[in-house]
Amino acid sequence: MTKVEAVKHDRVRHLILKSLSPGHPESLDTVVLRRHMGTFGYPMTEEDLNSYIAYLEEKKLVKVDKRPGNIVMVRITAIGIDALDARIDVKGVGQDLE
Repeated sequence: MTKVEAVKHDRVRHLILKSLSPGHPESLDTVVLRRHMGTFGYPMTEEDLNSYIAYLEEKKLVKVDKRPGNIVMVRITAIGIDALDARIDVKGVGQDLE
């Protein structure tokens, strides 16, 4: 992975957390989240978004709730908020981008 690609992935993960933060502790549908990412200039496929969400979930920054009808809801965790606010150092989420 190039440095440019790494920065892009960090920025996208950061923007996902930023999109989820105002609604905490409520969840956001991944369809809506994907639209948000497009408005930020990062349009992506459902598969790409799922990959980013899986990464954030592995780091315990988000929680995923799969509901009937293929509805996937995502919410930011307290750890995710701390990472977003740079209270904790979590590599790979673009903390140095703001």
